[in-house]
Amino acid sequence: MEDRIKQYIDAPHQLESLYQENHQAFKLAFDKVYADIKEYPAAAIWKERLHYKQSGIQWGKKGELIFMLCCIFFAGAIAKFSAYVNIPQDQYIARNIGFILFPVQVFYFSWKQNQSLKFFILPTLIFCLAALYTNTLSLHHSEDAIAQVNFHLPLFLWTLMGYSFMGGDFKNSEKRIKFLRFNGDWLIMTAIIQLAGILFIGIGVALFKLLGFDMEMIMTKYVLFWALPAVPILASYIVYNNGHIVNKISPLIAKLFMPLVFTLLLLFLFAVIATGKYPYSDREFLLVFNGLLVGVMAIFLFSISELVKHDQRSLFIKMLFSVAILTIITNGIALSAIAFRIKEYGFTPNRIAVLGADVLILGNLLLVTRQVFFYIRNQASLPDIERSIGFLLPIYSVWAAIVVVLFPLFF
Repeated sequence: MEDRIKQYIDAPHQLESLYQENHQAFKLAFDKVYADIKEYPAAAIWKERLHYKQSGIQWGKKGELIFMLCCIFFAGAIAKFSAYVNIPQDQYIARNIGFILFPVQVFYFSWKQNQSLKFFILPTLIFCLAALYTNTLSLHHSEDAIAQVNFHLPLFLWTLMGYSFMGGDFKNSEKRIKFLRFNGDWLIMTAIIQLAGILFIGIGVALFKLLGFDMEMIMTKYVLFWALPAVPILASYIVYNNGHIVNKISPLIAKLFMPLVFTLLLLFLFAVIATGKYPYSDREFLLVFNGLLVGVMAIFLFSISELVKHDQRSLFIKMLFSVAILTIITNGIALSAIAFRIKEYGFTPNRIAVLGADVLILGNLLLVTRQVFFYIRNQASLPDIERSIGFLLPIYSVWAAIVVVLFPLFF
């Protein structure tokens, strides 16, 4: 190995092949012969590569952890407030879940980026008005309209989080895609912390149960109100400061799930044709159908984001294009189904909301698929695909605001 390293020190391909054969043997041999080859530029590069130590977990700037603990306390206090008001707890949480999760995220990003006061005032004003609005909605409104408000309001508040993350530069396509990538890593980290927390709480409850303590009541009444909001806040804190660690999971998820999504969609469409069960008259089937559509869209966009980071004209990009086509067909079935139900049974809050979401998703899919097609034909670049992903993000925000504000007025 030592002789071959000396022989190929000026041959990058052969040297890389040696390294791939046996990483450990290559490193040991390289260290032994480094004194004889150190005058070669490649030797210095390989020395740095073999002995590079990646930085560990970063905890942010001074006082950041204390700031995050204050944010967690604030979010927990909003969640716990339901115990002191004359509102059923499930109704309170449904109406205010967005205010538990996102205001502290906005404050954190503003503080982290040292943003000026003008970037802080607008989100704060919107949060206050939205909280006043949603908590004063009359129960005389349509139950479906209230449900749509409860669903779309967190989506709108999530875009405020994006506004703060992007420093108010909502028009910047690079910052939009960076925000979408952040959300993918954020969801992964949130899931990891949740699993660890469930395991910890389960073991703790079981241990104290052996001593005769009823820890379930204590956990439910006190701990969960603070622990549940803490999970996404801590996830943001970890991801924002340690993107170099967390985002290594993203390529694996993209590469693992894309073939599975392709197979699932293909089998599903065949099954729909074979069984003849179309989502035209079955309301629950239509809801599941749209849930599938949103999930596939999320995975698709997540995978495209990974493609942008790893420029590869391979089977992966062709499979992405195939998934896009299948998803467009699925979206077409969903759109025709909701149009059929509106024609037969009239307009309702749920049908209008689903119709609007499907139209937006279809538009986004068509834009992305067009750019992927041009990319395969060498007529577009990866930044073109990137821009098409985040292009409709402000429109999603506007649609969510329309649902929140107008649906209770008309229903």
